[in-house]
Amino acid sequence: RRVHGDTRVKMKILFALACIVVAVVASTPIRPQIPATFEARMTVGIHKEYLDLIGEGGVAFDESTNMGVQWYNFENKTEHFDVYELSRYDLGKFYQIDSWNKTNCIITDVTGDLPEWFGWVSAANYAGQRWVRHQWLVDFWTLTANQFSLGVGVNNKDVNRPYFFEVNQTDSDGNLVQQTLFIFDKFEAHTPSKNMFAVPHECSSE
Repeated sequence: RRVHGDTRVKMKILFALACIVVAVVASTPIRPQIPATFEARMTVGIHKEYLDLIGEGGVAFDESTNMGVQWYNFENKTEHFDVYELSRYDLGKFYQIDSWNKTNCIITDVTGDLPEWFGWVSAANYAGQRWVRHQWLVDFWTLTANQFSLGVGVNNKDVNRPYFFEVNQTDSDGNLVQQTLFIFDKFEAHTPSKNMFAVPHECSSE
């Protein structure tokens, strides 16, 4: 099933990168400094030529311990699948549980430090304001590199809290390959429980 294979790769891309809406003219605001350690819940949308999915899930990161986890549940009229990815850079491992076979854990060796989801914002450019869900007017910051365009929207009353995160991937000709959208329903800048980063029993041995 190509949906699962494609999506698994896409969610991994999000880790590697830390590598609609109408624009409104505004002056340059304060640059966000979004914490690297946080816990969040969000609505997620994936769009590409043959695929449109809406899901929900969450992420948790603890920069001090080099651990991160993200999980999502997606479905459309014909498909349902889950994404579970655990980054344990303290152990030098990246774990993925197969959506179609929950007993199958894919284990990849990793080195270095856990990539930050929002580390790129320090080099981002201000791109004006946008409405999210017709409810929030956010300041939008973007960065484009290596065929990826990243964008994050923050409220000017709380600039370090993301409301909207966008990842656009293009081909070498600039055509859109995939768009992934995250709308944060909850964002808490605290240290997540260590239990969230426990290695699942499916991944306990290679």
